[in-house]
Amino acid sequence: MTTPRRNPFCLALIPIPGLPQWCLGRARSGLAIFAVFCLALNLALLTELVPALAAFPGVRTGALVLAFGALVFGASDAWRLAMQRRSPRALVARMEWFRQGRQRYLAGDFAAARERFRHLLDGDAADPTGRLLLACLERRAGRPSEAILHARAALAADLANPLHGELERELALATEDARGA
Repeated sequence: MTTPRRNPFCLALIPIPGLPQWCLGRARSGLAIFAVFCLALNLALLTELVPALAAFPGVRTGALVLAFGALVFGASDAWRLAMQRRSPRALVARMEWFRQGRQRYLAGDFAAARERFRHLLDGDAADPTGRLLLACLERRAGRPSEAILHARAALAADLANPLHGELERELALATEDARGA
């Protein structure tokens, strides 16, 4: 299991809503926060530039409140994610999930192992070890499309990953299984 990435650069990105979430492996939530922020600011700008929208003064205020809300939510969520990864308690919990998942896997209880390995992704959505193990389990359970998603997510998160070769192999096997199905 890899330790959570400690990237102070992500904390420096807090003024840009959504970007720290993307850096920390939560691309969907980061994109959603960024989209809401940008759309709200564009709406506020349109109320200033388009004379027909000047008849609705509450739209500009509402858009600015929404943009500020996205900014505050994005900053607090990024701070929480960054600090959560650094806490010793979170690291101990992740190690325990990994240990339990490995035990379940070796015992042949693949459903329980998959559940444990999914908990690894709660702390670090881009954890390459958790993604690799889930890709293996999903492929062996006959779900190559899910295996492909896990392998691609791990490969996209960190190209310098020491598990890069294993992830590519698992991706190739899952792709082959998906074509054969």
